[in-house]
Amino acid sequence: MILGDRQTGKTAIAIDTILNQRGTTLWNMGKLELSIESYAEALVIYRAIGMQRHEARALNNMGIVFAALGEYEEALAHYKSALKLDQALGERSGANPAEAAAAWLAVLDLDPDDAAACAAAASWRA
Repeated sequence: MILGDRQTGKTAIAIDTILNQRGTTLWNMGKLELSIESYAEALVIYRAIGMQRHEARALNNMGIVFAALGEYEEALAHYKSALKLDQALGERSGANPAEAAAAWLAVLDLDPDDAAACAAAASWRA
């Protein structure tokens, strides 16, 4: 796979955008396993060129699909990874879907310590 110019990221952004949109389209078509594969391919590119905000979004998207598949532990792991990146980047723009989703899954799993940690993470920007 050609990633393109690391200085501009132009080629990589075009490829990852296509993969991310493909993941969303597959999700909408109910092809969840293929959706995860597409998001995972985009994730590889984001990591290779250091696009951490996009990496967090891909992780969050994968969490959504894993939750829809009933793979709650995998979903929670992806949400937590997205949240960790957002926190490291100082993401402060509105509600973070990874925060809410991670807390929701932790509650469903009936793990009060994990739910409390996720809830605390949701209020880290206060």
